[in-house]
Amino acid sequence: MRCLSRRSFLTGLGAGVALSPFLPLFNTSAQEELIPRRVIFLFSPNGTIFNTWKPSGTENDFTFGAILAPLESYKSYVTVVDGLRYAEGGAGNHHMQGPHKFLAGSRLLEGNEFTGGGDATSGWGSHISVDQHIAATVGQDTAFASLEFGVQNGGAQVRSRMSYAGENQPIAPEQDPYAMFDRLFSDFGQSDEELAKLRAERKGVIGVVRGQLERIRPRYAAEDSLKLEAHLDALASIEKRLDAT
Repeated sequence: MRCLSRRSFLTGLGAGVALSPFLPLFNTSAQEELIPRRVIFLFSPNGTIFNTWKPSGTENDFTFGAILAPLESYKSYVTVVDGLRYAEGGAGNHHMQGPHKFLAGSRLLEGNEFTGGGDATSGWGSHISVDQHIAATVGQDTAFASLEFGVQNGGAQVRSRMSYAGENQPIAPEQDPYAMFDRLFSDFGQSDEELAKLRAERKGVIGVVRGQLERIRPRYAAEDSLKLEAHLDALASIEKRLDAT
């Protein structure tokens, strides 16, 4: 496992679904029962080729279609659910609503910040997403909270944000696989002294950023103040992970 190369990682990573097998590398001496449990949410916009995605057969005796065929070796652990529908209503159109309803099950905020087809407009999402709720609950005493990985998601707009720390608080995904690799493995193989120095440097940067945010907070309205508060909360979460590492 220590011979894992950047090329092998990026080749296997694909669209992001292969990220999870690499997390146990942080504890190379762990017994099998100590491997962390993970929950992974994947979102593919604009639907799929349904007849190729949907399995054929019955609930307990089925055959995967071509799209899900790579899961064949895990078939006994897989349940394919079809026919779910999001509740209608709220700002925006279906394309705008889908990402937020996927992980938050909630409506978009009213507003003119974003436009869709026709006359559809909206603001950001209105509630915390389930991935961030899990991270805030389970991740309190762990070194890692959550990873948000995007692939060509089109920039900062309501259709490209699924993770929310709360109302009007979208979390931007990391789109650069090299940056994600460095986030996960840049500390790998360093001595305790080197890691302690690196943690101190990172916390020093966090302190500078926090000071800057605190200084500009009085200049902004209540709505923007919520976003600044979310940034401060994110910094506190990073500090906690650094202390727990």
